[in-house]
Amino acid sequence: MIDITLSKSEAVRNFVGYEDAAQLLGVKTSTLYAWVHQRRIPHIRIGRRCVRFDQKKLQAFLDERAVQVAADGGAA
Repeated sequence: MIDITLSKSEAVRNFVGYEDAAQLLGVKTSTLYAWVHQRRIPHIRIGRRCVRFDQKKLQAFLDERAVQVAADGGAA
């Protein structure tokens, strides 16, 4: 059994709505709405219209898409 010891405020603080997530990702909210509809980005649907994003998963989403530069500076 996993012991979750986060307080309610700590747990809620890790989740953001569309505007904050879009700002964190550097995209328009309309783009984020489309990505959610297409299931291209990790999200949590709390209700029919209530969607939240885990900040850590958003950072992982960005990290996975980072382009690696070749050691010699040329194309990889």
